[in-house]
Amino acid sequence: MKYVSAIMTAAAGKVRGLVASHNKGGTYFRGKTIPVNPNTPAQANARNRVALLISRFRAVLTASQRASWNVFAENTSVIDSLGNSMLLTGPNWYVKSNSIRQQGGLANADNASTIFNLSTLSPLSGTITANGGTMTLGFAGGDDWNGNSTTAGLNLYVSRPQNATVNYFKGPYQFAARISNTSAAAATVAVTLPFNSGTSGQRQFFRGVATSADGRPSADYRFFSTSP
Repeated sequence: MKYVSAIMTAAAGKVRGLVASHNKGGTYFRGKTIPVNPNTPAQANARNRVALLISRFRAVLTASQRASWNVFAENTSVIDSLGNSMLLTGPNWYVKSNSIRQQGGLANADNASTIFNLSTLSPLSGTITANGGTMTLGFAGGDDWNGNSTTAGLNLYVSRPQNATVNYFKGPYQFAARISNTSAAAATVAVTLPFNSGTSGQRQFFRGVATSADGRPSADYRFFSTSP
C-alpha cells in the first residue's frame, strides 16, 4: 500500500480487504477481488515475452551490455502511480524497452542508450471511421520515433467498445498495429483494429507508446474516439 500524508490525500495498492486507487475524481477505495484469469493467447504471449527477455538479459547479453542498462537505470526515472519519480532496475528497463519492440516486430535493443530520458511522444488523435473496425490515426512530426521506419515505431493498443458513459479506462488493451514513419513530418494513417467499433456512440480507448531507434520507450499517451 502506498499513501501520501496521514489522511491519505493520495494512495495506491492494497491492504487486507481494501484496494486504494485513483481517477480524475481523486482517491477512492474498493473491496479487494480476485480477477478471473482467462489466459488468453495475448496474455500467454506477454508472459512468454517477459520470461524470454529476462533469460536473454542474464544469459545472452555481455557484462558490458548489462552494465549499460544498469547505468541507464541509475540515471533515468519514471513516474509511479502516485505521480512520484522513481528508478527502475537495469533488467526492468531491458524488459520494458524490448517488450515494446518485440510486439512491434522490431529487433531487440541489447545496448542501452546513452541518452538518459524517455523517448518523445507528442499527443495523438484518432477518429473511428467505420463500425467494421478501422480508424484514422494522426500524429505529430519531430518525435524520436519519426524517420526510422525499420528501427523505431509507434505501437497502438485499443480497447473493446465501451459505453458512452465510460470516461476512464485502465485496461485491458490489445495490440493493434505498429506505425512506421519514413519522414519527420506529421501524418495520418489508416489503422485496422482487432475489434469491431461497436454501435454508434460507443467509445474505444487507445494507448500509444513509441520506441526510438536506440531502444528508449516513451511515456504512454491515451485517448478515446467515439463510433459514428
